Amino acid sequence: MPQPLTHEREFRIRHYECDACGHVNNAVYLAYLEEASFAVAEAFGWPLRRMMDAGFAIVARHYHIEYKQPA
Repeated sequence: MPQPLTHEREFRIRHYECDACGHVNNAVYLAYLEEASFAVAEAFGWPLRRMMDAGFAIVARHYHIEYKQPA
């Protein structure tokens, strides 16, 4: 069975993305996922302009986030 394509993206956590306990706010992870979706599309040859010219875009219909540890 072929291996799935993977892409890694690092984020610099900004102070305003953290909650009162100093952890990344759960809602911020969705923004990270949105940013990563465009980064991976670009890495595989589909930058935003090309998608727009082709008449499509990335749409997330469902997210499942499993928090393993606080960031």
